[in-house]
Amino acid sequence: MLGIHDFPLYVFSCILLNLTPGQDTMYIIGRSLAQGRRAGIVSVLGIMTGVWVHTLLAALGLSVILATSAMLLPS
Repeated sequence: MLGIHDFPLYVFSCILLNLTPGQDTMYIIGRSLAQGRRAGIVSVLGIMTGVWVHTLLAALGLSVILATSAMLLPS
């Protein structure tokens, strides 16, 4: 089991994973190179909109689960 003494390793790993380009980055680069800056910016806005919607729906779903679960909330 990892303890608090492994926290710097955890932080380093999180930063490294966030800096590693993924499929969305490759999509944006491909669109930008093929169709120009405007297409790249539109791609970024589309991906960010999707991320916001996904995050909002996940937060609302978690709120519903917590609100309806008697076992998770103390009386």
